[in-house]
Amino acid sequence: MEPIESRFMFLIFNVCLYTTIGFTFASANHSNSKETAEKAAGIDFSCHVSQSKTQPKSVHRLTPGDIQVVAALGDSITTGVGIDASYITVDTSGHAFSIGGSDSLTKMTTLPSILKMYNGNLYGYSSNGSRDLNVAFIGAESQDMLTQADTLISRMQSDSNIDMERDWKMITLYVGLNDICNTCHDVEKYSSFNYVTNIAKAIERLKEKVPRAYVNVIQIFDVSILRQVDANDQYCESIRPNTCPCIVKKEDAEVVSQLSQQYQEKLAEAIDDGNYDSDTFSVQLQRQNDLVTSLSDETPDVTLLSGDCTHLSRKGHERSAATLWNNLFTAGERTVNNYATGVELVCPEEGAYLSTSTSNNANKNGISFEVSNENHFKNTRLMKKLNHPYYAAMLITLFIIMIALVASCVICCAVKDGKEDRLQLYDYMFDNEKMYYYNFYDNEDGY
Repeated sequence: MEPIESRFMFLIFNVCLYTTIGFTFASANHSNSKETAEKAAGIDFSCHVSQSKTQPKSVHRLTPGDIQVVAALGDSITTGVGIDASYITVDTSGHAFSIGGSDSLTKMTTLPSILKMYNGNLYGYSSNGSRDLNVAFIGAESQDMLTQADTLISRMQSDSNIDMERDWKMITLYVGLNDICNTCHDVEKYSSFNYVTNIAKAIERLKEKVPRAYVNVIQIFDVSILRQVDANDQYCESIRPNTCPCIVKKEDAEVVSQLSQQYQEKLAEAIDDGNYDSDTFSVQLQRQNDLVTSLSDETPDVTLLSGDCTHLSRKGHERSAATLWNNLFTAGERTVNNYATGVELVCPEEGAYLSTSTSNNANKNGISFEVSNENHFKNTRLMKKLNHPYYAAMLITLFIIMIALVASCVICCAVKDGKEDRLQLYDYMFDNEKMYYYNFYDNEDGY
């Protein structure tokens, strides 16, 4: 007869083997089904896309898929002026890098077109013919940002598609071109102090009235570099008095260059330390100091400029969108800001949180985190995998195998001990029986 422990081990081995194979096969089928669905939908995006299982309560635990509403404040850059070089004055906000959503990602790279890959129900982006939550207007200056903030708040509060208390919103503010290009007309009005103060008022109003918001504030680039474009293009030079009059003269352009740097520095001082951050509101500074320069020789890349030699071309908007996206997942000095080279989209790790000033400066501000951002991303990715039903099933299977092995060892030991006891009993009985016979025959001979 086959030993009982062998049959038991064989049974456990087969159960565990086929269970593991079954779950592995199911997992493979699940992955293949997802891949097939993506290909069928025509998605040309290799990043892992997902949403948080439960809606995050903290902006410092926000992922791209959690963004439900997008909005924008700004000037003619945000209205999309110049994207179509043939019609400079046409409002093509549906293609603006920070708020345009007219096309899919395969046709036009914008921040909303990327976010729509994570959340197909994204709301608020501009499409050609509809501005929605894009409150920017042509000719806007920093002093107009508070008014735009109030307009945006009013639109959001009156829109039944937006849940002000629950929906996570990404708002992008980009202004300064008209300020810097008119500074020679009124130095005090367009000072760096007033520029930053105007933006700060808008941010404070948004923080007061818009809960659950992630705000991008984009730095102005050094506009004086456009003089180099004019030096090589007579048409650009001829229209410069209309597009940016304060860089026509060399001495004015030098002041503009210095002021541009002050705009950047003062804005960074106001935002980088997380002064506006709370648990449900964060402001992130997005640098773009070399927006139109070439990496090789730091000269302007004219392909990034529209036909008016000032606004961004379609290529410029796409590069801006890609860099803005990449900056959402980088911290401090590692911010990607080179627009003139072929900037590719960063694929954030699964479960990666959007970068915030508070998390970036955790050590500086005395905030204690259990793990670093990098390790946190890795741990989050691991935990999400462990929460996946197939990985959970595999862990349960391994646990069953371990229990079975332990049980088998116990049974084997018990059986072995039983055999030894029986052998000892047989030996004992045999010895007693021999003693009995010896005594019997000895006594028989003695009679």
